[in-house]
Amino acid sequence: MLFLGMYSGGCSSENAWNERGYILPRGLRDIDWRMQILYMYNQTQLETVKKCHDLFNVPKEGSSTVSSPFCAASYGSFSRGAGNTEICLRRSIPWTRAVDEIFGKTDSFCSYLYGVNLIAFLPPKIYKNSSSARTTRYLMLAVRQDSFGLIPEISPGEISVLTSVIAILAAARGIGLHASAFKKAAEHSDRHVIIAFFDGESFEYIGSSDVEFTMGLGIFPQKIRNNSTAWIEPIEVSQLDGIVEIQQLGTGNGKTLNGLVDGRQFQGGQLKDLLDSLSGGITAAGGSLVYPTADSSMPPSSWYPFARVNPSIKGVVLAPFKDKYEYRRVNSMLDRAGWTAEQHSIAISEITLAASAVLRAAADYVRLDPSVRNSLTIDRKFVSDLTDCFIVAQRWANCSFFAKMEFDEEARKLHLGKSTYVSTEKANTLRSFIEYGLVYAIGSTADTSNITDEESCAEFAMNQNDVSERLRSRTYFRRGAFRRESRWFLVSAVVYLKREYIWEMREGKECERVRSS
Repeated sequence: MLFLGMYSGGCSSENAWNERGYILPRGLRDIDWRMQILYMYNQTQLETVKKCHDLFNVPKEGSSTVSSPFCAASYGSFSRGAGNTEICLRRSIPWTRAVDEIFGKTDSFCSYLYGVNLIAFLPPKIYKNSSSARTTRYLMLAVRQDSFGLIPEISPGEISVLTSVIAILAAARGIGLHASAFKKAAEHSDRHVIIAFFDGESFEYIGSSDVEFTMGLGIFPQKIRNNSTAWIEPIEVSQLDGIVEIQQLGTGNGKTLNGLVDGRQFQGGQLKDLLDSLSGGITAAGGSLVYPTADSSMPPSSWYPFARVNPSIKGVVLAPFKDKYEYRRVNSMLDRAGWTAEQHSIAISEITLAASAVLRAAADYVRLDPSVRNSLTIDRKFVSDLTDCFIVAQRWANCSFFAKMEFDEEARKLHLGKSTYVSTEKANTLRSFIEYGLVYAIGSTADTSNITDEESCAEFAMNQNDVSERLRSRTYFRRGAFRRESRWFLVSAVVYLKREYIWEMREGKECERVRSS
């Protein structure tokens, strides 16, 4: 695990953050059950099984044992892909499927898990000269976009993922409402903000590890090519000043958040300015930050892949818990926010506190004009809308906020469920909605008479030379357009990029990245 070796004691009970929640030390994910496990959710079928069980398999009349006949059920299954990943992938190689292809059977037996990191640059630093030293500094605001569950695709991730995603999107909204001021300050100070939605973090932090890896190759966020197109300047790990991550919102008291850090950094005074900025943002939203101590340690987080390369990178995790996870369903198929009205209010409060904290940290980092900084606020309606969409609504695509987005029928079919489980190929449902929310948060809209549908917008995007115009148009309108009162709007001032990677599970090993594109 990534955080082993950073602190003495390894995986001792002193460092067991999920001590209250785990069933087995390594979790249930990596167990070879040597049998198929079925997940039943049809209530009629469940009642039938329970009725049969209670009738035949429960001791009667004070007896402590039962005797035949018993209630039993059997089922049959057939898997062309064999019983483990290695064999299944081998049988999916094209040359092994020559006979299948003759008969037109082209469906894959199984696929690699596939992840896409969403990265927003606020604003982007445009590449100009390869011989110039890279002096730009960066603050990263990070959150994970994936969770896990014992049963594939059954992982709501409402506390593990979604509440934190909402907070980061709300902070992005605060930046987007003052985009020109942030851009001016960032360009003057040469200090920029990165918002990262990492994918694959539930698989030993593959998403953040991929970014660190490509930074080391000098090709993050993209490889510079010799043509006339504008590119974002490559970023190295040494240019990162700090990483702030948000975790498990909605599990505290709604009034305070803890600043979790590496105690050595805190003792050395490296974190004072960053913690004070976060505290100022929380105070502005009506809460308070609990400062760490010299004995503090970092919980599992996306900071570790970068810190292993450059330990001087400042790291802060904002969370309701302190030295142990209070929430017992992290990375679980039971991770549903079953809130009462009071708990729902507390969750909204914690999301707002965290969003305000990282918004203030971003403003202080780029040295935003004090008059603008003091006017920064979190759009509470935006927070409420996203909470209703991501957590309360049964389907993300059907909630009132995302109903503003224009889906074609095929896309709508893909977005019927709710899952933060890492998916195969490009089918991750949550990522699409984070994209939509990010575009809305950071972008501005302008009425356009010459753009009437997705096709005309795609043509517009093809003619853009400026990197910000080209990326924001291509990524947004490729997936849909924003529509209000039957009128189309062009999104501007939005730049974000994707890092795509593929990984597989290998027997006896953790997940390994197969390739990066």
